[in-house]
Amino acid sequence: MRIWIICGFLAGMLCAAGCSSPESPSSPSEPSAVEQFTPESEADSLALQVYRAHGGAAWARAPYLRFDFAVEQGQEEAVVARHLWNRTTGQYRVEWTNEGSDWVALLDLHSSEEPPVGRVFENGQEVAGDDANAPLQQAYQRYINDTYWLLAPLKLLDPGVNRSMGDAEVVADSTLGADASILHLTFGDVGLTPGDQYWIHIDPATNRVEGWAFHLQNMPEDAEPRAFDWTEETTFERDAGTIHLHTRKQSASGDMAITMPTLRLPNTVDEALFEDGTANQLQ
Repeated sequence: MRIWIICGFLAGMLCAAGCSSPESPSSPSEPSAVEQFTPESEADSLALQVYRAHGGAAWARAPYLRFDFAVEQGQEEAVVARHLWNRTTGQYRVEWTNEGSDWVALLDLHSSEEPPVGRVFENGQEVAGDDANAPLQQAYQRYINDTYWLLAPLKLLDPGVNRSMGDAEVVADSTLGADASILHLTFGDVGLTPGDQYWIHIDPATNRVEGWAFHLQNMPEDAEPRAFDWTEETTFERDAGTIHLHTRKQSASGDMAITMPTLRLPNTVDEALFEDGTANQLQ
């Protein structure tokens, strides 16, 4: 569900998630399904507080998401993929480069298939038939992985997520606050790697995430969870409230970071971008 190779030196380390099909934004006059969620445990209550503290009500009404997913190692930062999501229609565009080729995938996230129905282009030429299957799967994995790094606080209440109160001592290399509340996430039979686990560290003063740690199902069973500090919080003022998202996740070991150097929640975009397979169109 949550682990994909971003580039060679990150193989087997990065997490991704996305436990349910994407929902269309709520209209301004009606609450989202999450806002009608009824907590049944302390962990449920904390997850709901985190969702609200990160601006879940406003996010539920945001029509578009535009962001880049990048990896920073040392002094170098490389954009791995560029994303554009029409959350109303489920149309999704992702651009990436692989072995000298520029790829564009145009997905329909509201389709019932997995990976979703879509089209894929290599260097501007549409890839047809069975040859399209692998890059479409890669595009879907990019969507799953990259959006979770950005949107995890807004997905704590997704169907298939099991929530419990966590223990800080499970993360040996964490530099996260000792006073943090910790939400432990496991998963039912959903997503792509349901054996993953997460420990979400939450600032009790704000109910916003300050970091996380994870143990992925492909890691050795006795491996310590990997911890990341969440920094560089970006806010978006909307009619329904303020959305809080973090654009930098720095590994506690200091060897690398995941960043979102571009992050916008536009109200309108050029809809032709969901039909055009020409690369490097996202600004």
